[in-house]
Amino acid sequence: MEEIAWRKIAALALNRRVGRNQVALGSGAGFALIKLRPRGADVTIYRWTLRFEDGAIVDLSVNCLEEGKESRALTIAGRRLRSVAVDYEIRNPSWGRRLEIWAQS
Repeated sequence: MEEIAWRKIAALALNRRVGRNQVALGSGAGFALIKLRPRGADVTIYRWTLRFEDGAIVDLSVNCLEEGKESRALTIAGRRLRSVAVDYEIRNPSWGRRLEIWAQS
């Protein structure tokens, strides 16, 4: 059985040591799985909010994500995702820090 590839669907700039950032995904694409990958810093996620096309909101937390690691894949069962928001704190920041959002259809 062929494994479905992961693809980066968005990236959130982490502009402050503590903050909130969000991204709208536009077309409301349907995905089976979603995960986060930090780049340029270790990130503590206080709140990870997924907003779906049907108006439903799912609040998640993933604790600390170390640079080079990723969150576990979360099942969203083909629901149409509209936006993602993250409340975060950065430890050991470096230039170009961001939080990438990856999904699998």
